[in-house]
Amino acid sequence: MKETREALAANGEEAFALRFDEWWHLYGVEPIAPEITVWNKSVGYAGTLDLVAKINGRICVIDYKTKGTTRDGAVKPLDDKVVMQLVAGMKAEESLVDAVTGEWEPWKYGEAPLLLAVAIGETEVRPVRANPDVLKHHWWKFCALRRVWELSADTLAAGSALLPVAPPVSSQVRSA
Repeated sequence: MKETREALAANGEEAFALRFDEWWHLYGVEPIAPEITVWNKSVGYAGTLDLVAKINGRICVIDYKTKGTTRDGAVKPLDDKVVMQLVAGMKAEESLVDAVTGEWEPWKYGEAPLLLAVAIGETEVRPVRANPDVLKHHWWKFCALRRVWELSADTLAAGSALLPVAPPVSSQVRSA
């Protein structure tokens, strides 16, 4: 731990770690599954969640974002698109148990977790929760964007969309 703190200090990043530690202790975070790989076969995506934890007895899916500082010393706000990442994590169908053996298990944390995005800055940490009233819209947006990505890949694989056209043979004969 000492070497890690020294490395952070050498890179001017120790304040981020100090703020994170303050948040961790203030919120009483009880880690369940850090850096957990998840899979959704129905929609066709996989990803890694930063943390599944208990806070105040509640299961939380957490995504961390390091952020800069505003002119007034506050951590910069998070972008709403983080909700798509969180809801995609919540909608996982399986999680990886053992990468070596390829063992997966059904996703255990998707019923109604609290979805938290945590902005970590040098001056403060600002946790925010995803509004449960908008989750379905962000899920539909995620699925639509996933489909657009898939269609874009299929379109590229199909070949060139535009092909060159030579002048008609009859116009070449007249000019000769």
